[in-house]
Amino acid sequence: MFRTLLFNPLYNILIVIVNLIPGGDIGLAIIILTILIKLLILPVYTSSIRTQVRMKEIEPKLKEIKQKYEKDLPEQSRRTMELYKENKINPFSSFLVLFIQLPIILALFWVFRDSLVVHPDIIYSFIKKMAGKYACNISDQLRIVNNIKHI
Repeated sequence: MFRTLLFNPLYNILIVIVNLIPGGDIGLAIIILTILIKLLILPVYTSSIRTQVRMKEIEPKLKEIKQKYEKDLPEQSRRTMELYKENKINPFSSFLVLFIQLPIILALFWVFRDSLVVHPDIIYSFIKKMAGKYACNISDQLRIVNNIKHI
């Protein structure tokens, strides 16, 4: 499932980018792919940053609650959650960014590690056809993709 949802699409996007870049520069393709992924994650990341800024703003109130209800932990928790609700803060939003980024980072690692190795069995059919139209300098990918484009 990981391979189907993340690795294969990222690998195929990398192949497309390499084929679109004049000269087929893989280094530039990796930079472009990384920027595209970062732009894709940007809305979730900015939301997390906004939450962190709001958490910083209510920090004095949180300290006050902790001091006031130092002995009564259930009340302290209840008041803290009320404060979060009042300020529309989700204290767990930063975990969402982590859970989204981690699998993507792992998939990118494997894509970059395997980018010089051709995997004709996972290249999408429309990319095989597209690769035949453009020049590609990744090891012997052009030759292999051109040989399998009739499939």
